[in-house]
Amino acid sequence: MDLSTSDTSNATPQNSAPVLTGAGSDASFREAAGLGSQGAGVAVFSGISLGSGDGADQTIRSFSLSVEGLLDGASELLLLDGSPISLGSTADGTTTSGTTAGGLSWILSVSGDTATLTVTSAAGLDTAAAAALLNGLQYQNTSTDNPSAGTRRFCLTALQDSGGSADGGVDTTNPNLTSSIEVVAVNDAPLLGSLAAIELVDSNSFDAFSAGGGTLAGNDPEGASLSYGLEGAVAAAASFEGISYDLSKAGAYGTLYLNSITGHYRFQAAGDFALNAISASGSESFVFTSSDGSLTSSTPLLLTFSAADDTPVQYVVVNDGLPVL
Repeated sequence: MDLSTSDTSNATPQNSAPVLTGAGSDASFREAAGLGSQGAGVAVFSGISLGSGDGADQTIRSFSLSVEGLLDGASELLLLDGSPISLGSTADGTTTSGTTAGGLSWILSVSGDTATLTVTSAAGLDTAAAAALLNGLQYQNTSTDNPSAGTRRFCLTALQDSGGSADGGVDTTNPNLTSSIEVVAVNDAPLLGSLAAIELVDSNSFDAFSAGGGTLAGNDPEGASLSYGLEGAVAAAASFEGISYDLSKAGAYGTLYLNSITGHYRFQAAGDFALNAISASGSESFVFTSSDGSLTSSTPLLLTFSAADDTPVQYVVVNDGLPVL
């Protein structure tokens, strides 16, 4: 009987999928304090290590991840290999692509609030370099003053090595490693711009002083409704030229009125005789405030008075007691 056995000494070994261990960072991205300040990026994963399962000659060719819960469009970034990739830079249902500073190719597609990213290395990365790349992934939101709070859910869905899938081999693993990044918004104080000074100018003649004023134009980075105040003011119930005012503060040269809802303000000069009698120039400052209900900002209003030595007026009294110039 002729017995034969198969010779497997030259058989090509089947490829095994790469092996990944690690964890999601489950970190928080916090809006930076201060208007216009950029918050630092936060790591998405940590402690990742990789093994090819088939020897040191194999490399990592690509990986894929998804990000759910996107709310801020092009402001949401993934920092990858020295390059920012805008997770919401493409319209729903479309695809964009590019190359990182280190030469990695990427393709991004967006569907609703979810982005899917695939990153490829044509030459392949050794397992140490690929692990460093994944550990270096960072999330950043560049909506500096009003990022949308909430959770961005990352998932590393696929990792492919260079071993191929011939003869039943497996070159891709699906680690489904997740990480939740919580975006934390910080309330910023409202803005209240500078105001032009109100100037009262006396001349050598008898002057009639007119009122001055304007409208406060506050702005809140988060879009909150604002109310206005006047430091040291008391409640008032005044109306001038169809505009009502509910706060007032008396000064050396007149009274400043404010509508705390609309921001209209008016300086009503003191009586003409009183102001014409002042012989020395001077100034005073009032302080307006703007509040979003939690934080307050302020801006000064300067009032200046320029005095002059008025020309004397001579009166002649006649028998009926009335003065005659």
